[in-house]
Amino acid sequence: GSEMCIRDRGSNVKMMRKARKISQVKLSEALQMSQPHLSNLECGRTLISLEILVKLADVFDCSVEDILLCSQEKVKAVN
Repeated sequence: GSEMCIRDRGSNVKMMRKARKISQVKLSEALQMSQPHLSNLECGRTLISLEILVKLADVFDCSVEDILLCSQEKVKAVN
């Protein structure tokens, strides 16, 4: 259900990043954060702030809801 998706939004970020063939280094630069910090977000060791969610939605060309709600169509959508 939704609870698990929200808890796992870091893995959503990882799936969306990989679907778009973006490296952690490139994404971390786009988000203006260190690569280890991004890795922690993707692994769920660090919570994702609203500011980062908004930046991710911009980079991934999707909505914040798509990232939060595990929207499979958006995860797979490349261009």
